[in-house]
Amino acid sequence: METCPTWLDGETVFSLIQRLAVLQCKTNKMHSLDHLFGSCSLLYFSDFPSFLPKLSELSGVDIEYIIREHTILPACRVFLAPSKYKSVMSGLLKSESKKVFTCQSLTATKNYEKKVLYFCPQCARDDESEVGVAYWHIRHQLPGAHVCLRHKCILEKQLATKYAFENWPNWSRCQHVLASDKAVKLTQFINYLYDTPFSFQHSLKALYIIALRYRGMVTRKGLVRMTLLREQLIQYWEPLFNIDEISDVFSAKQSEVFPEAIFYRSDSTFTPIKHLLIMVYLFKSVHQIRSFDRNYDDFVLASSANLAFTQSLGGSEMIIELIEKKYTLHEIAETTTMSINYIRKIAKKSGLNIKAKKHFMPQAERKAIIFKLLAGYSTKNIAMEFERHEGTIEKILKLHPDIVELRVKRRHYKKRKIEREKLLHYLAHNEAKTRRKIQLAITSTYHWLYNYDTEWLYGHVPASIRY
Repeated sequence: METCPTWLDGETVFSLIQRLAVLQCKTNKMHSLDHLFGSCSLLYFSDFPSFLPKLSELSGVDIEYIIREHTILPACRVFLAPSKYKSVMSGLLKSESKKVFTCQSLTATKNYEKKVLYFCPQCARDDESEVGVAYWHIRHQLPGAHVCLRHKCILEKQLATKYAFENWPNWSRCQHVLASDKAVKLTQFINYLYDTPFSFQHSLKALYIIALRYRGMVTRKGLVRMTLLREQLIQYWEPLFNIDEISDVFSAKQSEVFPEAIFYRSDSTFTPIKHLLIMVYLFKSVHQIRSFDRNYDDFVLASSANLAFTQSLGGSEMIIELIEKKYTLHEIAETTTMSINYIRKIAKKSGLNIKAKKHFMPQAERKAIIFKLLAGYSTKNIAMEFERHEGTIEKILKLHPDIVELRVKRRHYKKRKIEREKLLHYLAHNEAKTRRKIQLAITSTYHWLYNYDTEWLYGHVPASIRY
């Protein structure tokens, strides 16, 4: 039996394949993999690999475990009809790739040679330090996941090529960019679905329609106000249109089928991102949708839509579940839309203690926050670390004008260092004969240095040409 490396925690199949190719110690890694898997036309970076039976045999790991822990299928289960999910599983178990893609309404083309993969710079740095290699994480490849929930930063994109097996996360020049709350929420939804695979008792369409009815977006005849819904969705997701996966759904080419097709083509299967965009817009958490699903019949029979909706989302079972998960009182109220007094009654009746919200700030904690502010950490990161509102951190900062001034200077020096390095890098790799050419090539850098670092700039660019 061929030697196969051990699976790393949450590693993608493609990442293991790359390590396997390196382990073969042959000049042509592609040929070595062809020898192992018996084909030269496999897409090793596919989300749904067609070679899992052979990989299971090589690694000595059960194929169902590989599918569950190292592919994105668990996150897609809720979007598939039970019969189609069984067909997809059967296709992966039997290497029937056409069935796998057809059941999910995906294109199984073998002609493309590149694929976009995602990684967290901080995770990659930690992996290289702890296990010796920065590998690809399956959680970072989930549909709609564009944030690392561990570090609350935007994931970086990198192209992986079909015939090269040295596609590792290149984190060395990446910056830590904090994610927006909306991007975090989208990622939380798909991660919950990945961690807790399940099926709803009712169709997603039915759950959407009643939630829309509560928002006044369904007519008396039961028709969804599609134009209004589309406008609301665009307005909600527009801040994230820099993400291609999201903006492509609303592109002109797709305008006639989204979101209309979700409601009018009941037998069709749609990509997870289309459902996620509606889910995140309509609901505050997956807990809400599940509670709504459990109480669906009561909701339909209720005389008051608003009352039924509120009761469905804020049932006592859900409140107890959130208390046991150590949610604070205000977090439970926000998630369930129920009043604080009602939540307290449920907690008292059940004999449970709600996690207290912090009000008093010990002197030691205040000093630790001031130290973080002195060190240059962002107020948002400090707020998350100490579980405080960002406004509280901002108030502490305003009480120390000297720290504010220091932070401004630190940002300036950091920016200056970055812009100087950009200019020096350009000069080292280009023949710049005039200042004008440099200005046109790296406009923003040149302008910044001209405004804030003129003397240094003129000391490094060619002398001015006088006509």
